[in-house]
Amino acid sequence: GGANSRKRYERAYRFRYGIRYIGIKGYAGDTDFSVISRNLLSLPNKRIALRRIKYLTAMTHIMIEDNTPEGKWLLELIREKSGDEYYIMMHGDPTWAIPDGENMMEFSARMFDEPEKLNEESRIRVEQSLELAAKLDEKGHLLDGFALCSDYCFNVNPFFSPDSFDELIGPFLKEVIAEYRKLGYYTIKHTDGNIMPILKQIADCRPDAIHSLDPQGGVDLTEVRKIVGENIAL
Repeated sequence: GGANSRKRYERAYRFRYGIRYIGIKGYAGDTDFSVISRNLLSLPNKRIALRRIKYLTAMTHIMIEDNTPEGKWLLELIREKSGDEYYIMMHGDPTWAIPDGENMMEFSARMFDEPEKLNEESRIRVEQSLELAAKLDEKGHLLDGFALCSDYCFNVNPFFSPDSFDELIGPFLKEVIAEYRKLGYYTIKHTDGNIMPILKQIADCRPDAIHSLDPQGGVDLTEVRKIVGENIAL
């Protein structure tokens, strides 16, 4: 795991397949990879990109990190070449995440001083996310689902308390998951850290899967299964 492991996987795949331009993120093993589409799109022309796509067969899923027109072209191309063999997904989480260090003080103050404005901004992002999902559906259902990757938790506790989650996160997370499902998309809700204080609230939003279950955050798989029930993949 970690950056050094990812670099080793990337070097190994570039050496093995002669891939000079595809960025590959390696995680827990040799079958769990994400393709960074912007690196493919930086190739000199689409014909070269097409040749590179044949090397994606070692992966179990393909993650597209681009929602530009070029990214949609890449989706069409990958679907054409891979058929239904791979789970193809894209980031699509409109909910707030833990702010970075530069904005944490300001965001924390806004949570208490102007939660209504934060929710207005969330409403706009939800509408934008659903608009993109609908457009992709009109193009021939190019995706299988969305990865909802806003992180909510540190290793010790969530950044968003249960009350803050109910006010600022839950309604929008539940809505976007439900609307994605209506369009036929699966959803994987990701957040690192100690999710236990808000796990039931996440599960109540009914994602198809929850990721990642983080031992560093004190997350116990058996306890998680008891809380979320049998209908959510872990």
